[in-house]
Amino acid sequence: CDTFDSASYMLYAKRGMYITEDSTRALSGIVEFSCQCEVCARRTPSELLADECAQDLLALHNLYAIRAEVARTKEAIREGRLWEHVMKKRAAHPRLFEAGEIVARESVYLAEATPAFKKRAAFFSSPIDQYRPEATAYREAVTRFRTNKKKLLIMRQTSQKPVYLAREYRALSTDEQTQVCQYSPFLGPIPIELSDLYPAAHHVSASVPYEPRDFVTFGEAWEAFVDNNPFESIECEEDGFIEYFVKKKRG
Repeated sequence: CDTFDSASYMLYAKRGMYITEDSTRALSGIVEFSCQCEVCARRTPSELLADECAQDLLALHNLYAIRAEVARTKEAIREGRLWEHVMKKRAAHPRLFEAGEIVARESVYLAEATPAFKKRAAFFSSPIDQYRPEATAYREAVTRFRTNKKKLLIMRQTSQKPVYLAREYRALSTDEQTQVCQYSPFLGPIPIELSDLYPAAHHVSASVPYEPRDFVTFGEAWEAFVDNNPFESIECEEDGFIEYFVKKKRG
């Protein structure tokens, strides 16, 4: 990301418009500057309005603001968190929100430049995050998973990851014929054998109720996982989300 509209900073300044991180605002309506560029750090909004060079100074601030946005985007790309950056931006305006839906549907284009492993956890907050490239890649890995075990035990995600380190897992009474899985609305089933694969052990999800019908990708991954393995019985905790898919599969 290294290009931007080379005329916008001055065109906005001519209209008295001040560029912020998430919007443009009329300079006359601003009381406090949050920006600390050389223009804003030395003046209050009223002082800038009264300055005989107001238009040029406002243009300079706008150029700083655009440059900062380019830098934030480049840093997000380097850190492999472009998805999070884009989803944060979509909240700024209804039209950007609509664009976010397009990004989700075409997230395959982001996948090519998304690192397979990262130093920081992936963040999952709303159903749209099920489409982020890391989640898609993980679900694909799960659909390739094979086991000869006959029983499937699904448990909620533990606060400690990967699951085999959690006390809840160590307290289970299982045998060699039991396949233990956790699940994530965003990642699908998480077999214990794949529980340390990124981002299964390296993600943070919002602890809020999720509507199963909003997670089409989970349903697809769940169907493939169950169809590809010889499970004769499925046991799950009392949890509305996973129970929905278990009952749906049973018919």
